[in-house]
Amino acid sequence: MGQREGLSPELREVCKRYTARKSPYYRPEFTRALRELMPEWVTKARRVHTVVSIQAEARKYKTIGEFIEKAPWAYKAARRLGIIDQVRAHMVSLVRSRWTDEELVLEASKYKTHSELKQGAPSVYVLALRRGILDKVGGHLVRQTRRKWADLELQEEALKYTSRIAFCHGSSGAYHAAWQQGLLDDICAHMTRPMQSKWTKEELQTVALRYKTRRSLKKEAPGVYMAASRRGILDEICKHMLSVGRKAA
Repeated sequence: MGQREGLSPELREVCKRYTARKSPYYRPEFTRALRELMPEWVTKARRVHTVVSIQAEARKYKTIGEFIEKAPWAYKAARRLGIIDQVRAHMVSLVRSRWTDEELVLEASKYKTHSELKQGAPSVYVLALRRGILDKVGGHLVRQTRRKWADLELQEEALKYTSRIAFCHGSSGAYHAAWQQGLLDDICAHMTRPMQSKWTKEELQTVALRYKTRRSLKKEAPGVYMAASRRGILDEICKHMLSVGRKAA
């Protein structure tokens, strides 16, 4: 009989409560201590994502927004492996020259939160913002409260990624919390900064929406800033930003 089976039901429940990441009681320090004593409690077989399995999953969806919403594990794995352009080649782009207000409302209705709309349909979000109808288009969307991250939790989250762009896409809340707390350079020291071969306009816009000023975009995502500048679309993807020294109305 292993250590796990030898515990009382009550103690098992306590261990489960404090080691489950989605639990409001989750404590990383408790998890690490328990891992040393009883590895079977917190060691799980990681799902192996292969190029073939990610491609197979991606083929089920018609748009990048649907892919992100219904298969976030596959989307994040594709970003980490640098094959996102390959697996989304068959998908329909939501970048359109003209949207009516009714079409914007209809497209936004597919999402539940502001962050999902920004990530899945950035052009819809930006257009609604420019036209001053974001409240109408996103009236049903839920604004998620920001989680408070401990320094150790941010470090553990960052270790899941091999580049800053993957970190920003896969765990934007942790990424920005680390940036605001001045920890980004420290927890990203193990990462590389690979140059993405080609950014789509939609992806550039998605990343830009995570920043409030051009200065922060240029500092934290220089590849995105330079790519947009070279294509002459920097002003377009930064229209939602405040200029330094300009006060919000």
